[in-house]
Amino acid sequence: MDSEELYKRYAAGERDFSGVDLTDAGLCGAELPSINLSGAILCGVDLENTDLSGANLSNANLIGASFGESCLDEANLSGADLSNVQLGQCTFYGSNFSNANLSNTYLSDSTFFQANLSGANLSGANLSRADLSGADLSRADLTNANLTRSNFTNANLTGAKGVNKSGIFVHNTIAENGSVIAENEGIWLD
Repeated sequence: MDSEELYKRYAAGERDFSGVDLTDAGLCGAELPSINLSGAILCGVDLENTDLSGANLSNANLIGASFGESCLDEANLSGADLSNVQLGQCTFYGSNFSNANLSNTYLSDSTFFQANLSGANLSGANLSRADLSGADLSRADLTNANLTRSNFTNANLTGAKGVNKSGIFVHNTIAENGSVIAENEGIWLD
């Protein structure tokens, strides 16, 4: 399927595009809220400045896609492969990334407020200056991830591995071992 056919069918009210192959399609600036692209192949797709709020991208293959400055609030990306994806300056309010592969992904300056990243592979990801307030990162793999200047207020890191806390902001943050860090006052960790 190409982007023109997708736009035409979406405009006609169709929302279920599960399993479609949109490899290298240009969807830059598209307004596609609540679209179902579960299990879709979206390798190399340009999704810059796209509205995918409430979208279902569970188990989708998004390797090499670019999402810069896109809105994926309340989106379901559970089990999706987002390795080597550009997701800088995106919003993911309440989105579900459980068990997703985000290895070597660029997520700098993005907002993950109350997002579910439990069991996600974030190894080698760039999360610098990301807002992870209230995010669930339990059992996530953060090995070699860049977390510099990120906000972990009220985040849950229970069972997470490879967490380098140097240069992050914590307040009422649940550490890997279940203890609470900076319960009364937020602090930057050295």
